[in-house]
Parts: sequence; C-alpha cells; structure tokens
Amino acid sequence: MDAFLSFHASGFWLAMALILGIAALSAKPYLPSAAQPFLMPAYWVLTPYLALIAGGVSPRLMGLASINWAVSLRIGVG
Repeated sequence: MDAFLSFHASGFWLAMALILGIAALSAKPYLPSAAQPFLMPAYWVLTPYLALIAGGVSPRLMGLASINWAVSLRIGVG
C-alpha cells in the first residue's frame, strides 16, 4: 500500500493516471467545444511529464535515455 501513498512512487502515478483519465473523459462534455480537442492531448503529455518531474518514473525505463537528444534537436535547424 505504500507504493500508492508516496508522491515519488510509480504506483501513485499509475493511480493518478487512471483517476485523471476518468476525470478528463467525464469533464469533456461539459467543456466548451473550443477546449475539447486539447483535453486528451494535454492529459497524455502532462501526466507523464509531472511523473518525471516528481521522480515517480524513470527516464531510462521510459526509453528516453537511448535518444541522442543533441542530434535529434538539431535536425532541421541546419
């Protein structure tokens, strides 16, 4: 049960993802039509971002460590 109570545990973020997903889907009909297309992309981007910042998930286990960020951010810049 401790895995769900700590802000830094991955179980907490799993539970938060489920709760936030249900909340986002249930709030969608009540939002203005201009904001509805942005709700689910915001959920898919912000939930993992907050978990990474809090230290609840590992960038290595998410597959972010094997990306060569210096090269990938320079693509198209010249």
